[in-house]
Amino acid sequence: HEDSMDTDSEDEGGAAAAGGKNKMKKQGGGGGGDKQSLKDENDSLRCQLEAYKNEVEILKLDMQTDVDAKDKQLKVTQKTLENVQMNLMDARREQADAAFKSMQLNKQLNALKHKLSKESKGKDGGDGDAKDDADDASAEEVKTDTTILTEPSLELSALTSNVTELEAKLIGLISIFLHIHPFGASVEYIWSYVQKFVPAVKSSDLESLMRRFGGLFTQDLVGIGANIERRWKYGGIAVTEATSSGM
Repeated sequence: HEDSMDTDSEDEGGAAAAGGKNKMKKQGGGGGGDKQSLKDENDSLRCQLEAYKNEVEILKLDMQTDVDAKDKQLKVTQKTLENVQMNLMDARREQADAAFKSMQLNKQLNALKHKLSKESKGKDGGDGDAKDDADDASAEEVKTDTTILTEPSLELSALTSNVTELEAKLIGLISIFLHIHPFGASVEYIWSYVQKFVPAVKSSDLESLMRRFGGLFTQDLVGIGANIERRWKYGGIAVTEATSSGM
């Protein structure tokens, strides 16, 4: 009977030991699962952080691209403004030169008129037919040399009283443009320049104005057949050439 009791005790002790080992195994297995879960969560957070970093870099690149584009556009605008200012300064210089040449032509015109007046008076109070003939020849020669100068000026004098401030400005702009295009230009080409200063003007207005002042602006036909082109020229150039050759 005692032997059977000892056997039972040993069986119970072995069972208890086995149960403890199984419990420890279960506990060890549960700890490994928590560690793996933490590792997975850490990897997920790391991936999210990398994604945020990439997004920030993309935003930085986009912002830098926008800044570069705006900076480039600003430089182009500044360059365009500088070119416009330079063109305006050139136009003002040309306008001043045209005004100076016009003043010189007026002085020459007055001098010629005075000379003709003196010769006319001398002819009226002459000493004979020979003197009269000489005076007539001299006056005719001067008149021939200055016809291109006097006739436009007389026409301009007759029209000046009816010129408005806008028309005077347009005449000045057209004269400046044609002065730097001595071989003439079409009315559309002239309009493309003038409308920068007077946006409301039409090409037909410019053509009508130039026709009114036929002594200052002349129109020539250039080309052959279907390629014929009407070009306007500045008459002041012819006046200057005639004056220079006469003197």
